[in-house]
Amino acid sequence: MRIDTDAGTLRVVLPEDCLIFEVEAHAQLLAEAQWDAASINQVVVDLGAVQSMDTAYYQLVLCIERTARDMNVPCLLENVGPAFRELQELYGLRLSVDQDQADGPNLQEQGEHP
Repeated sequence: MRIDTDAGTLRVVLPEDCLIFEVEAHAQLLAEAQWDAASINQVVVDLGAVQSMDTAYYQLVLCIERTARDMNVPCLLENVGPAFRELQELYGLRLSVDQDQADGPNLQEQGEHP
């Protein structure tokens, strides 16, 4: 996982394998990131490299979304592929694209790959 901050965007780039044995270390990286609500106007999660993802890592993505929502900034998903979509289907989640929906996730999808 790589975390970058540039021009008001906190970008989280996920690795190829997003599996349970990495989730604790990556959660720690996220905890150490600069989540400064005054300087961040959006959070972007780039799933472009993801080839496999398990439910533990999926929960980590939901945690990123929740943190962004608590900061009142949008959380955008980029390059969503089959591994993430399979887990969405498994859980029956259809992540909202409506940022104003108070009861639902704040995630928005941008760009996709087959």
